[in-house]
Amino acid sequence: MWVKPKFDYLSGTGEVFKRFEGSPAFGVEGGLELLGLSLWADYEQMSNEQFWATVNLGLDLSLDVSDVTLSVGAYGGGVFFGFPPSATTSASALDANSAPIQQALEAAGLANSYGAFKAKYEELQRQEESISNTAFGLNARLRGALEYNLNSFISVGAQVGAGWHFVLSGEQAAADVKARAVDGFVSSQGAAVPAQYAEQLKRELKRALGAEEADVKDLKGVNYSAGAFVSFHL
Repeated sequence: MWVKPKFDYLSGTGEVFKRFEGSPAFGVEGGLELLGLSLWADYEQMSNEQFWATVNLGLDLSLDVSDVTLSVGAYGGGVFFGFPPSATTSASALDANSAPIQQALEAAGLANSYGAFKAKYEELQRQEESISNTAFGLNARLRGALEYNLNSFISVGAQVGAGWHFVLSGEQAAADVKARAVDGFVSSQGAAVPAQYAEQLKRELKRALGAEEADVKDLKGVNYSAGAFVSFHL
């Protein structure tokens, strides 16, 4: 078993890292190695109320030379990002775009339906706001570490890692929530919306709200880290 207070420099590619500023990061890692398998988790806090956390399962190999240990490992698991609250709420986003939304409704023959649309949107509003400041997904990584053993229980060292992630950012998820709200509203109008205008109305409402289904290619990317640690182990 081990516990590692640590600091890292984190970066990466993909949609989530356009918003994430992960350097420097300070946190802790804890894990258990049993029957050749390592299970470990970590949490690291950054400035601006940002953090990331991971849970990992995999294999690692270690080579001891005198008081120095070299280890390499491959792991897979989950990753979670947190961001500071957005200055723009879903309610203000809706109100700021009320004019083009009303115009789209009028063009489809639903001049008096803005209130119904707003009610449908507000059904998912809390869900949107709660997820817009998070990101979550899967992560596969390789990691190497070099550490100096001060005694049988404490060591200090440095480690580097690189991984491939498939992560849905909260902003993408929120945009997907808006898209589902639009689809649900238009479907609920039934015959009131002529079939030839239904898809056009959906497109115009989604464009006004910045709503779109998540694009799979935007979810992929790589991440990498380098840092130092103190390890307490048994």
